[in-house]
Formats: sequence, C-alpha cells, structure tokens
Amino acid sequence: GEPELAMAAHVRQRKVVVYRLKSGFEGSTVLEKISEYEPSVIQRTKLHPLSPSCDEQASESVESPGKRPINLLYSGSCHYDALVLPSTP
Repeated sequence: GEPELAMAAHVRQRKVVVYRLKSGFEGSTVLEKISEYEPSVIQRTKLHPLSPSCDEQASESVESPGKRPINLLYSGSCHYDALVLPSTP
C-alpha cells in the first residue's frame, strides 16, 4: 500500500514510481504513471571538525544522486510487480 511504498523510498533512498496499464489508441496498451514517492532526506549528525565537543555539532544532508528509480506496475487488488523500463541515454 501507500505507506509501505513511501517507507520503501525512504529506506532505500530511491524514488519509487508506480505505473498501471491503460488502454491506448486503437486497442494498444500504454503505461500510465499513477504515483511517485520521493526519498526523504537523511540528516546525519557529526562532530564539528574544530571541536571535539558534542555541543557543537553540524548537520549534513545526505542524498543518493544518480540512482535509478524503483519502478512498479500496479495490477489491482494491492498487487505490485517490479517493472523494468528500457534505459534512456
């Protein structure tokens, strides 16, 4: 469900994109994007480099740039399958 997909994006630090099959022009079938879940930013705390004191801490945002999203195909009744899309140059 939706809470689990949002948590998966957070834990894996990757975008999760959900698609479904939709009837297209002249009976063709196309993929329709129905939702996206962005990874939340992890806050990592470390000691300030000039002071060993825990009172002086700096917070650093850590993101995972360059990771491909996790693509899923929703096929109804809360069922999702992994979806491998062709890579784009």
